[in-house]
Amino acid sequence: MKAVALVPVGHLSAAKTRLSGVLTPVERSELTLWMLGRVIEALRSSGRLASIYVVSPDETVLRHCKALGISGIHDGGRGLNSALESAVDEVAMEPVSACLTVLADLPFLAGSEIEEMFKLATEVGSSVVAPDRLGTGTNGLLLLPARALTFRFGPRSLSRYRDAVREAGVELATYLSPGTSFDVDEPADLAELETRLGATGSVPPYSARMFADASRAADR
Repeated sequence: MKAVALVPVGHLSAAKTRLSGVLTPVERSELTLWMLGRVIEALRSSGRLASIYVVSPDETVLRHCKALGISGIHDGGRGLNSALESAVDEVAMEPVSACLTVLADLPFLAGSEIEEMFKLATEVGSSVVAPDRLGTGTNGLLLLPARALTFRFGPRSLSRYRDAVREAGVELATYLSPGTSFDVDEPADLAELETRLGATGSVPPYSARMFADASRAADR
């Protein structure tokens, strides 16, 4: 199975706006790039992917990915789903049997979880969706074949994907795991990130002040 991965990232200037009460714009950018690096590391370690592409309209993001040895696709500011559709058209010019899309704000995503998603897809012979921990959004989508569905990321996307497979008469398996379900959007998420990193002895490469502010905001 030849598989590729797409990781969409928006403009850094608009990154994580729900954290604007506890993080400066620079800190939100640093957090975004740090989480993106961890997602890329997980994808690489899975051993399942022929290629990884970051899809973004932001030149800083694309330069960052180039420094990491990852191919970038400039999305032209089309919007998330349109950008992903265009990216699939580009990467599938060569035969591709599966396309995995994961969001860039999954700091605890593990290569083993990517491997498990592929195993599940093979076992059930269908595409696989990885919901967020609220069970309404989508943090990961493995399409088998690569064009099995059109992209429907956004608010309440999980129900839209399930509607899509019913309409198409195909199957969609659900994959649940800690790394695919935990994303960072709210101050409480940032506070949890601090706690979990502290438990492992990891130190993120950005200002420690953000964690103290996030913890206070989460307690309010």
